[in-house]
Amino acid sequence: LSLRARHAFASAVVEAARGMERADRAALEEQNLLNPQSCAIGEPWILLQSPKSFRVLCGEEVAKLADLVFQDGEPASGQRGAPRQSGLDHVLYDSPELQNDTADSVLEICGYADLGDPKSASKLLHAIWKAADLLQASGKVARVIFRHATPAGSPPRALLGGFGLELMTRSADEVAKSTDNDTEAGESSTVSDSSCLNEVADPAESFHGIDISKIAKNFPSGSSALCQLRSDLVAEAETPPLPWELTRLGARAAWRAKQMAENSDALQGLRSMGEVAQDYPSGWARALSAGDANAAHARELMAFAEDIKVSDSLQVNGWKVPLKQRGILPLLRASLPLFRAVELLASSGLSQSLALELLRDAQAGGKPPSKVDTGDPRLGHEAVAFDLGGKVVGAGLLMNLCNLKHLKFIQKVLKNRPPAVLWLRFDSPSHPALAPLMESALKELISKGGSEAAKKMLKRFSAKRTDKDLCDDAVDRIQQAFRELWPSKDAPKLPSSGSFRLPFPVPSASINGRILSGLDLLERTLEQEIQREMEMISFSFMQFRRRADQLPLQQITNFAYGPKQLHPMFLQMEPKLLTAWYPGISAVSPRHVPLRPEHLAALPRWMLPAGPPVLYLVLLGAKDPVKLMQDTAEILRAFHDLWSLTGEQPTRYLHLAVPECSNTATAVPSVLHACLGQAKTTAFKGLAEALASLTDVTSEKLEATCSEALGESMNVDVKSYEAVKPILKDTGADTALWVNGRLYGPLELDGSLNFAILQHAEQLGDVEDADEALQKLKDANVSDYMIAYVLAVRARAVAEGFAARSGEAEDEAEQTQDARKTESAYYSADPSLQLHVAPKGDVAPLRIFSVMDPLGQAAQRLPALLQLLHEELDAEIFLALRPQRLAESPLTGYFRTAPVPKMSSPGLSALATWDGHLPGVRIELPPRRGQLLSAQLNAPDAWLCSAVDSGGADLDNIRADARRGSAGAQVRVRYVVEALFLEGFAEDGMGRPATGRQLALAPLRGTESAAGSDSVVVKSGYFQLRQTPGVFQLALQTQKAEKLVKPKGLVHLTDLAGRGSLLETLLMPGERQDDPYAKLFATKNSDSIKTFGGAGGDRKKCKETIHIFSVASGLRYERLLRIMMMSVRKHTKCPLRFWLVENFLSAS
Repeated sequence: LSLRARHAFASAVVEAARGMERADRAALEEQNLLNPQSCAIGEPWILLQSPKSFRVLCGEEVAKLADLVFQDGEPASGQRGAPRQSGLDHVLYDSPELQNDTADSVLEICGYADLGDPKSASKLLHAIWKAADLLQASGKVARVIFRHATPAGSPPRALLGGFGLELMTRSADEVAKSTDNDTEAGESSTVSDSSCLNEVADPAESFHGIDISKIAKNFPSGSSALCQLRSDLVAEAETPPLPWELTRLGARAAWRAKQMAENSDALQGLRSMGEVAQDYPSGWARALSAGDANAAHARELMAFAEDIKVSDSLQVNGWKVPLKQRGILPLLRASLPLFRAVELLASSGLSQSLALELLRDAQAGGKPPSKVDTGDPRLGHEAVAFDLGGKVVGAGLLMNLCNLKHLKFIQKVLKNRPPAVLWLRFDSPSHPALAPLMESALKELISKGGSEAAKKMLKRFSAKRTDKDLCDDAVDRIQQAFRELWPSKDAPKLPSSGSFRLPFPVPSASINGRILSGLDLLERTLEQEIQREMEMISFSFMQFRRRADQLPLQQITNFAYGPKQLHPMFLQMEPKLLTAWYPGISAVSPRHVPLRPEHLAALPRWMLPAGPPVLYLVLLGAKDPVKLMQDTAEILRAFHDLWSLTGEQPTRYLHLAVPECSNTATAVPSVLHACLGQAKTTAFKGLAEALASLTDVTSEKLEATCSEALGESMNVDVKSYEAVKPILKDTGADTALWVNGRLYGPLELDGSLNFAILQHAEQLGDVEDADEALQKLKDANVSDYMIAYVLAVRARAVAEGFAARSGEAEDEAEQTQDARKTESAYYSADPSLQLHVAPKGDVAPLRIFSVMDPLGQAAQRLPALLQLLHEELDAEIFLALRPQRLAESPLTGYFRTAPVPKMSSPGLSALATWDGHLPGVRIELPPRRGQLLSAQLNAPDAWLCSAVDSGGADLDNIRADARRGSAGAQVRVRYVVEALFLEGFAEDGMGRPATGRQLALAPLRGTESAAGSDSVVVKSGYFQLRQTPGVFQLALQTQKAEKLVKPKGLVHLTDLAGRGSLLETLLMPGERQDDPYAKLFATKNSDSIKTFGGAGGDRKKCKETIHIFSVASGLRYERLLRIMMMSVRKHTKCPLRFWLVENFLSAS
């Protein structure tokens, strides 16, 4: 956090919070609830919102807050402009009982103040802290938060770190063209006096082991001769090496870095390698090529380097860092979840070294599968399969053989022949032997007589029957129909079916692993869903430039059951499939919810000791009392069957909690909680039957039923029931299943939950090496409850870390595989090419592996970054040097990274002594003849940067031969970050790119917006937006009846490193409504922008506008541009419109 603060990371967060204050002010001013005259911008103010009143306190009135907390004011209502809860809030008090964050039934206090004005801000902070203390003491359900407010004047400029500056060199020919009657190129470097001794120490001297400045101090009379010597040394350094000297120059640089590391330490070797690469154009080529003694070492190192098969790469804690994200800001963002989790575990009693060891190299095991395998024959299962004319879609039907409507529906689907591979599974609860018999008969008929014989079999079985007698004498009817339909006289004996038996709803359908249940839904949508799935997959294949009929069946099924992401690799990867009815329980993906061990242990529990621990928590949150009893009975039956399993089993802990619900009779949850707490595992089955039989639920009847089922009187303990409340803060009050930190819910229990689903939930691992981590915790004698907590925190940290990484969302398994190549490349490299920087502590929080060319672009930029991570965060660095054979100069520019101000200690406390100054980038170079420099800012891709002040200097033509004190010898330039980029991908409900739609980042209130904050979705679905840091609503303008369904919430631009991933946008059909952002789009699309019309000329002679696009870089090109503009204006009568790319224009 300290390191992020020193890069002014907080400035983006503060600016976003100020945007929320502006939104609230605008909304309240419209409703006359806030007077802008008496409560001006910059004044501290408080918004007090209670169930019965809505008031604003401003200025000196904030001191009255404590007196108003428990008073009901005049009834009033208001509409907020900003969200009532945000990740940008500083929460001072938040009651544990607060379940619904946006409910109007709770007291909310929101204070706004500018911390840049300590006097006024202290008044507000004092007031809201006092109110928070009073509310906490009284136990009142409330929330108290602080948000940053807009200052009265212009806010101070934020000094941002995390960037670098590159000075690109150009040839002597370019220098000659750029003199413009100034002093000739070589004249300024002619030395006839001792003034050269005032220049920057020239590396050309160190190449020869000479310190001219030191000699001049001892022998002042020889200054002129020493200057001549320096000039001769520089001239020698400027001479390019011969081709055979250039070939192994990288190997010589590697040998030099290795020698530095052995003579001093590895960090010095890393630092010296960076210095060579950063200043390579100053003459390091000649320095490295000098001397024959190093030639043998260079040949040997080059041979070793050719055995390293990995090119330049960087791996941080198992993450292969993309080239665009090799900066301090993205790396800090990706590492922040790790440090948060370590701090959380260390504060819970786990040693910090063990926490780091468990979290540092944890790799995600992939997302939990969301597709269900119901016996798809394309996956190798035996099934009653009908090929209806398509292999792209697989549709499985699970029907009740004794239900006439189900059989009629099957016949209808077979008659309509949707383009799919259709397979049948049957269930017959009242006649268990019938379903396997019918499946065997149908499979035999299809194998010998074709699908028509199987269709006749189904038709004969249901002919002239009703639901009451459909399964009467069914065995004889099936065998007789089978003999009649068999193509030869001797029909074989029907074998017993090895059917795919797993718990799925009846009736239901599986379409490429996606479950639909209920006969009404199937009759309405089955064939439409098959067609939609086929179109979606066919369109995806078109993106790969492939046709489905040209692909093997294995690739089609891999893609059909895999994630719907446009990447050819998913055709090859075998997806993970569910074998239990998980999506039917909860349509929401599981989330990581670590529960404090002491909170979980306070609940009643049941334990079955055996192997590794598995902790269960079931929340029974049904609002209807009868439904609550049915859900409880279903849970008890499932766990009774789970407890009855034999063989190798884990140690299972079960906790049941009944949240208090306002819609349920007040005493029912507490009685049920007490009833479950007194039950033993052997009584689960009997208690489930008793609860399921209750149709009229009251606390008295429930208590009597429990007493009878358990054989003992009930003891309702209110204090025991209070233990549930701390857990509900993290889990919510809906019915849910919590397994070792993964929360599945809200659950829609319908009788299908069973032990197989519970077992499957235990096996859904989120982290690759969970077993190894479990063994480390056991070796450390960590309790089972703490183990579950650690694993949950670890899984959440891995998920958050992966989400924080920028770039495309690649599959985690491939990410891990590629990253490990960097690590293995280091260990397989020859020791003469290895640099290892050991950590100062026992366990390094960051393990960094890198393969680097000593004279590559990475060598210019990474050493300073790696040194910073080592010094500040104690990173352990493993560097493999991989020099390349060279045929031309490898580096054509100088480079520097913005340094970070160092603190006396790396913690947050040392920030109090920091004056907030960031030094920026400073490059001091010795004069070099024949070089012209061009300045280029190297910043995160998310930044839109422009130079705003260069003192009149031409940043595209900086003379490198200017001597100190002469004109142009010093250049100062200031850049501004105008906005942050946001990239995304938009698609419609069919999975097709939402081409042509217009999207915009709309402020929470008002229509003001930065240029470029709107974008038209291009043909591929890609769009790009830009805005200043803030919280925005994604707005849509379209001529179709559509609505945005994703993203659901607000869009936060609060990270200087960028959002971190593409913004996924989904449009679905919807009713045409008044667009609340129509005014925003109308404001942005003025008449001149809509028509793109030009200006000037004589429209009587020429009406058509001529559009002229130009990219001008540097003052000289801009002078040519002005001449061109004057010329074209003079020689045409048509209207003109010039388009200039602002980012390339000079600062002046």
